Amino acid sequence: MHSDATLGLLDMETTVLGDELRLFHAVSTMFNTKELKREAEARNRKQARSSKKQGSAREKGSISAHKGNSTAQGKSSMPEVNGDNSDGEGSASEEAPSAKPARRKKKKFSLNTYKNHAFGDYVETIRRYGTTESFSTELGELEHRNPKGKYKRTSRKAFTRQLAQIERRQARIRRMRQSISHRDGTSGFDAQHDEAFTGAAAIFEHHQIGLAENDAHHLGQFLRIYLGDPAAKDFLPRLKQHIAHRLEATLCKENSSESDIGINVDNIFFNKDLMYRHNIMRINYTTYDV
Repeated sequence: MHSDATLGLLDMETTVLGDELRLFHAVSTMFNTKELKREAEARNRKQARSSKKQGSAREKGSISAHKGNSTAQGKSSMPEVNGDNSDGEGSASEEAPSAKPARRKKKKFSLNTYKNHAFGDYVETIRRYGTTESFSTELGELEHRNPKGKYKRTSRKAFTRQLAQIERRQARIRRMRQSISHRDGTSGFDAQHDEAFTGAAAIFEHHQIGLAENDAHHLGQFLRIYLGDPAAKDFLPRLKQHIAHRLEATLCKENSSESDIGINVDNIFFNKDLMYRHNIMRINYTTYDV
């Protein structure tokens, strides 16, 4: 969480940090610094494993070559394959790196790293996009679910063509919805009609809920299923009371009237006794009060 004042402080401290790092870099060049002993030993073990793998590969190649020569020339060339000289030299060369003591290399402090390079971009990035807790990379990371979900709708044979057909059908449906929105007099495509829409809601709206009617639930069936559930106690009267308060506030705002507009909850009816479920609800937090 940042404000303009804290970003100003961060900007100043970033400048100070850059000066200190450059000073530290200049001073560190006066000292003979080396890598840690465990780092040198780890590097030495890695080199030994690498040379051992290369030696094994060369030995396999030489054995296969000697086998080819022995087949062509006869049994006289067979002792060369199992000779002691080649095996002795190979084992000596393989054990040599591990027998050497770990030589510690010189190691200097470097300013040419991405972490140091990115220090100067933090303040501007926070001003432009906000802090890292204010946005999420989940949208891009979960995009793999989209083609996987489409793949389930294919026959699993020659699925590339079928995936393309599914994508084209979805695009045509989006265009049809857009044309209907234009015909009804709305400007552009109303994203609230598309439950799969993943863009951000308008900043002036307190919340955003889809308007699609794809997942309908009958009120009577809903109340029977959750009969005895404390969360569903007096669900229908409380729902009607909530809707009445919302309607009263809307009517008072439209009529610019301060007088109380009473709405009888008994006059509130649901079309076909249906309510609709939506998987996505977005809320704009207009304050940073914690």
